[in-house]
Amino acid sequence: MPKSLRFDQNSEGQCLITTSSVFLLFLNSLAATGPKRNVVPMYKAWKRSCYLGLSLCPEFVPSNMLSTTVPIAALAVSLIVLYLVAHRRLHKPKRPPYPPGPAPSLIIGNLLDTPPTEAWLAYIKWGSMYGDVIHFTILGSHIVVLNSLDDIRELFEKRSNLYSDRPHMATIDLLGWGQSTAFLSYGGPLRKHRQFAQQAIIKHSSLSGFLPIVTKKVNTLLHSLLATPDDFMRHHKTFSASVVMAIVYGYDVAGVNDHFMAVADETMDIMTQAMLPGATMMNVLPVLRFIPPWFPGAVFQRLAVSGRKMAKEMQEVPFDMVQKQTADGTAAPSLVSNFIKESKSTQDYDLLKQACASLYGAGTDTTATALTTFFHAMIANPDVQAMAQREIENVVGNGRLPNFDDRPSLPYIGALLKELLRWRPVLPLCLPHSTRQNDVYKGYYIPKGTTILANIWAIYHDPRQYKDPHNFDPSRFLDENGELKDDNSEAHAFGFGRRFCPGKHLASNSLWLSIASILATFDIQAPNNAAGVRVLPPMDYADAMIPRPLPFSCSITPRASMSKVIKELQELRK
Repeated sequence: MPKSLRFDQNSEGQCLITTSSVFLLFLNSLAATGPKRNVVPMYKAWKRSCYLGLSLCPEFVPSNMLSTTVPIAALAVSLIVLYLVAHRRLHKPKRPPYPPGPAPSLIIGNLLDTPPTEAWLAYIKWGSMYGDVIHFTILGSHIVVLNSLDDIRELFEKRSNLYSDRPHMATIDLLGWGQSTAFLSYGGPLRKHRQFAQQAIIKHSSLSGFLPIVTKKVNTLLHSLLATPDDFMRHHKTFSASVVMAIVYGYDVAGVNDHFMAVADETMDIMTQAMLPGATMMNVLPVLRFIPPWFPGAVFQRLAVSGRKMAKEMQEVPFDMVQKQTADGTAAPSLVSNFIKESKSTQDYDLLKQACASLYGAGTDTTATALTTFFHAMIANPDVQAMAQREIENVVGNGRLPNFDDRPSLPYIGALLKELLRWRPVLPLCLPHSTRQNDVYKGYYIPKGTTILANIWAIYHDPRQYKDPHNFDPSRFLDENGELKDDNSEAHAFGFGRRFCPGKHLASNSLWLSIASILATFDIQAPNNAAGVRVLPPMDYADAMIPRPLPFSCSITPRASMSKVIKELQELRK
């Protein structure tokens, strides 16, 4: 080695120069390998750097090396690691950006930006700033909100193979509903659930087998409203529960104090509170589910203890009851009894229990909420009520109640039902979907596992689609000839793609007949104040996944023109 390049091996400064020279030569060689990040050229570059370093200082391995050079070598290694990280970031292929949205904070993302109440309205405000496709994160979890019908259809229907999964929600597992139809991940068990629902509900709900049950339960509802009109909200819950329980299990609900109805009511209360984004940290930090119920602040864990018991009862007790009745030969016709009779084995019984309980839980809450909202709409819009009653009188007359055969002849009632589902959708946010793979949409990157929320409220209150969207106006769904538009808009209230609600036809039939029959029989008005003046009561809704109307008062009086029908209803329970 030339004398000018020979160093005193005891000099730490010379060690630094040598180490730095090796590092710089390594970087130079690494840069020569190009952006391919090939491991073999990088390894060869490292070897060349080592050989060059040794040739510069061949005697640079003395006995005192550990005390003089290890800190400097460690620094060099650290610099190399930092360089490699930077090199990888600089040379990796660029992915498209995430959709626009509020700027996230470090680590927590948009946790503090998540709307605490009425999230669907907050997402509309975000949409005015960021567009119809909005992205935000909570503790590293990606969430995308869709505010337009075109985007929802494109992703949930045209790309349904990628967007039909469900995000894992620890709260739902803890409550015992992780294997229910609504929350199952996309795959074999879900297909079996839906196959059962399609064969049972979709195939038969419009046929004569189930329609007499709906008619019978509507008549019972009318009788209850005659007897105790002030309990109308409770009667709505009883009606919706009785329809589902009769069709699924062949069980007659025993009135407002029925045990099964009470269990379903309390269970749905807990579930809907747990499903909103940001409602509980457990959905973004699933490890919190392992905190014991006795731990201070573990409010949801304590709630989940009773929730699991109620879920188990909903899933097993009605099914086991029908199974025993079928064996005894005393079972009433129902979905469960028909399945048990036709089934050659019991291997799918657990799956069937979950599927039936899902119909029971979801159908009870949604139909009752829609009916109470209907009363709300009639109080606030007496002109709409009067027009609907005139149509019923012209088509049906005053001597009988409407039936399903009258439906094509009552377009305004059909338009009223469409408007009811649009004006106050039972689910303002569709149950969350999740992506099964990475995707790019409109130039934006949507990673695998992203939670996708369809803002049903936004599409139903889009002024580009609906003039004066906050007004209750059924005529928007009638054409120039007064006929019902065939736009299928009511279907949006029941979900999209492969995750649409399998009970939507049953729900539609139940709502249509109950609304038509109530309008034929009663006048629904705002209550009188102390001075005898009708005053519109405050009408607020609970903040939950299914926003239920809070209790309000109204006047429900029998129509004099329907005296014959009313007398028959009064005789119903005698």
